[in-house]
Amino acid sequence: MFELVQLAKKQKGVYPKKASWRLHDLHSCDVMWIKLEMPVEVSIVIPIRDEKDSYISECLASLKETTFSGKFEVIVIKGGNRSQARNFGIKLARGEIIVFIDSDCKASRDWLSLLVSNLKQSSTLGGVGGINVSPSDDSILGKAVDLVFSSYLGSLGSASLHKPSKPKFVNALACINSAFWRKVLLETGGFDEEFELCEDTNLSYKVRALGYKLLLVPSICVEHHRRSTIKQFAKQFFLYGVGRMRSILTNRSYANKGAIVPFVGVLLFPFVAWFFPFIALVLLAIYLITILLKGLQAVIKMKEVRFLFLVPLLFVIEHSSYFIGMIYGIKKGKWKRKDAPCEIFYHWVSK
Repeated sequence: MFELVQLAKKQKGVYPKKASWRLHDLHSCDVMWIKLEMPVEVSIVIPIRDEKDSYISECLASLKETTFSGKFEVIVIKGGNRSQARNFGIKLARGEIIVFIDSDCKASRDWLSLLVSNLKQSSTLGGVGGINVSPSDDSILGKAVDLVFSSYLGSLGSASLHKPSKPKFVNALACINSAFWRKVLLETGGFDEEFELCEDTNLSYKVRALGYKLLLVPSICVEHHRRSTIKQFAKQFFLYGVGRMRSILTNRSYANKGAIVPFVGVLLFPFVAWFFPFIALVLLAIYLITILLKGLQAVIKMKEVRFLFLVPLLFVIEHSSYFIGMIYGIKKGKWKRKDAPCEIFYHWVSK
């Protein structure tokens, strides 16, 4: 189904030729981008940190199985932060629609078709996205994380985690599973490259500022590998907290109620406990009862008694790690641009 295109080094008389499907074929920055004559409708951009990425093979294999009938290309970019890598991919992309997915995701066969068809529904749409769930064969921890994310309390307001029952317009799309018109991305100037985290939220704000709408469609779904240990899960949300606060300090538009109100509330809790201990006790009891009920719901839904303890624990770890991360983000300050080289790691085009 796919014709693999290998990038040739800058040597006279050297042309791209077919190569075997190996990830290490392209890892040299001394390459020449070959503008193929055959146009493509869609460009899929995937950023990776380095060639040791353990999930990229699975991601690419899932894209090979797509039912999408149009011609498309996949561009894997190595190096830089995610903003820099995606911008580099946008510059190279030839499709009128640019799709983003992360390397640790697995796409369903109809994923690309659903993204493209929904984006074409209306000229007012600047982007379309979907949700992400843990793989069906994930560990019990991964499934517990998925249950936490599926609630509003655990999704921290992220539309791609909290699964709505029907399509809805949203403030931001996650670039783990989304598609945008190329002309819209160019109009926004792309990702702000100083943003190492929350870059997709920043891009979404710029798209909406141009008057476009963003649509979340719950039927557009990718499987996303969750963190495999509780320590990794805590670190993930610590970094999310750091990223959110640094983004707020960089751009005040990030200071929405969903981020600021809980943060200020937790900051003020010790004072409430000191002056109004009964009120503090009631608030704490409400929180604990809520997360315990979430654990009970998980047990009933999944018929697994370990969720009764694991789900509430993950709520506490998620919220506390995120809060501590936001505190640390104040110390780190605004995002500062750090230029890092990006290079084409892999590229292929559908037949």
